[in-house]
Amino acid sequence: MKKLLYISLLLVSFISLAQTNVILKRKNNKKHTENQITSLLKDHWKFKDAINADYRNPDFNDADWYEVKRDTAGNIVKKEINFKGKATLRNNFEIDSTLVGVPLSLDITMDPGVFSVYINGTFYKTFGKLKNNNEPEVRHTRNIPIELDFVDVIFTKTGKQNIVIEYQDSKITKTADFLNLKVEVMKQQDALAEANGIRNATSIFVVLGSIFMTLCVFHLILYVFFRSFIPNLYFSLFNFSMGATFFVIIYMLLKGPSLNTFNITGIAVIALTYISIFALSGLVNSLFAKNKKRFKIFSIICVIGLIISIAWDENQLFLLLGLIYSFAEATILLIKAIIKKVKGARILASGILLTLFFTIALVIFLILVANKDGITVDDDDKIAMITLSIIAFGMILSVFSIPFSMSAYLAWYFSHINNENELKVTEVEELTQQKINQEKDKQSLIENINNELKNVKMKLNYNKPKLNYKTKF
Repeated sequence: MKKLLYISLLLVSFISLAQTNVILKRKNNKKHTENQITSLLKDHWKFKDAINADYRNPDFNDADWYEVKRDTAGNIVKKEINFKGKATLRNNFEIDSTLVGVPLSLDITMDPGVFSVYINGTFYKTFGKLKNNNEPEVRHTRNIPIELDFVDVIFTKTGKQNIVIEYQDSKITKTADFLNLKVEVMKQQDALAEANGIRNATSIFVVLGSIFMTLCVFHLILYVFFRSFIPNLYFSLFNFSMGATFFVIIYMLLKGPSLNTFNITGIAVIALTYISIFALSGLVNSLFAKNKKRFKIFSIICVIGLIISIAWDENQLFLLLGLIYSFAEATILLIKAIIKKVKGARILASGILLTLFFTIALVIFLILVANKDGITVDDDDKIAMITLSIIAFGMILSVFSIPFSMSAYLAWYFSHINNENELKVTEVEELTQQKINQEKDKQSLIENINNELKNVKMKLNYNKPKLNYKTKF
């Protein structure tokens, strides 16, 4: 499951970095032709826990050196070796006539330290700086690849080529992964395009992550001042998971693909995924579900699943089931709400259902890719370029559809509540005015009745007969 998460992250990076002219599949052989724009030198490396000028000789016999072996997944088979801060790594590879005279670049990454590169016995470049009497040691730490991180070379002959890397670091006394070395051969223009592409992608991801973090803070503030509407809290958590995911991708781009990077980003992606499915379930349940017991049970399962995922990183069954359940629950509740004509349900459903549709399509695409030996894309392959464009567009829609649909729904909800409140205020004012008018009519009627009574009384007094009283003596 973690590998699928890595593939998803790398696919997001790939879509943002798809700016080079040609992107072709990598092959495991060690003969580099013009059509193989990028190739990894990962097999048959030899390791020696010492440095000697004789080791730079292309014809040096390194049969008794440690051989760097890899497992079926391509990871280095660990072997702990103690050494005094100095080591040499050697490898041989071949090129054919199509690359003779072609400007190439070597992208070299390894553990922080000072290392020098020799190709066919000739010194090319030193990364970092050794300690001397006046200046301290400067260790080279690879972050975002820039032009200075590449070793530029032009081969003048075909056939066997030799590369030697001398590593020194006064702080390192042992290694278990042969200094985690990775060497990639590519054309110079592709190397520059990769460096520029990663910088551009990092800038884009910073902007996107900042947008989601801003939405997170904004809706959290709304929840603080209006706690009776708890969907704001769930939406804030969902935006936090989305924004943090972009910053995890940035971290992976900065550090480069290594086992330590994958371990850190893997745990972060798992935790953020649990937060996102928890927030999604909480949002749809608070809006459209009458029974909240199901959400409480799912929350407990998310906590247990997160603990299990961190403790046993190879067992991601809970995470997979949680993803399936959260999307299924959201889909079912939204469809029911649409059928019952619940106001605003269509707005929220548009984003979630679009993401669900693209996720299924992406899984199918990854399965089809996994059954083939990589992806081949040429400049003239219009179908492949259209396919990648559709995938990129779908990825963008899927990333933004849920947050935007949630924002649209919450904006509609507050607008709807505001309109209802205005209508109620208007209705209350009308009723109040009616009551005032009724009171006025009542007072007027009472006054008319009093006046009538006064008039009747006056008439009675006027028509009353006068009595004559005679006194007899």
